[in-house]
Amino acid sequence: MPNSDLRSPHRFLSKAHWIRLSVAQLASAGLVATALPASAFFYSTPASDTTYRSTSADYRTCVAQITGAGIVAADAATACAAALYPRDLSKCVTNIDAGTALTSADAIANCTRVRRPVELATCVVDIGAIDNPTETAPLLNIVDHCRRSLLPLRFSACVVGLRSQVDFATSAALSNCIAATNRPRNVLPNFMPSGMTSTEPPTAQPAPDQLQQAVPETTPSAPTPAK
Repeated sequence: MPNSDLRSPHRFLSKAHWIRLSVAQLASAGLVATALPASAFFYSTPASDTTYRSTSADYRTCVAQITGAGIVAADAATACAAALYPRDLSKCVTNIDAGTALTSADAIANCTRVRRPVELATCVVDIGAIDNPTETAPLLNIVDHCRRSLLPLRFSACVVGLRSQVDFATSAALSNCIAATNRPRNVLPNFMPSGMTSTEPPTAQPAPDQLQQAVPETTPSAPTPAK
């Protein structure tokens, strides 16, 4: 028998070992790829902390833009230091200050109270452009509704859409859209086509063999006295 035939079992075992090793390496590579951020696959440079954390330039820009809108430097520094994304905060303040008749003080008081300051500014500016009010009261009402909304962009789209097709006050559109939810609850009785009536589902009836037999009641007899 040739020597190659004697070594064939070992050769097969070696191949099986390498196959298992390759599978383990591929599985490990898949776990590592899952843990990596998406930016690692689209950029040649590795992801750094600046992708997820604000830098000194962000805070510097925040203070510069807010003070440029008329806020005192001390108040601007306090607001920017407390912001998770300083550039978003300053953008919110400057957009509201430039796009509406509100002051920068009103803007920063509301921009620091929301999770999506940029969307808040877009909501306020878009709704405010419907009537272009110059008084503070209606604008503060718009800001309050945009701030209370969990999704300011969707809320502003609702108000602008209703207001463009229905002839009623903007305050009515604000009330209607703020009362809306992601999941409709008080809907119409049914969604069946006109002319059709709903039928009640049949009531389940037990089978005859499942009915319990009535057990006759028995009266206990009095004990016989002992003689």
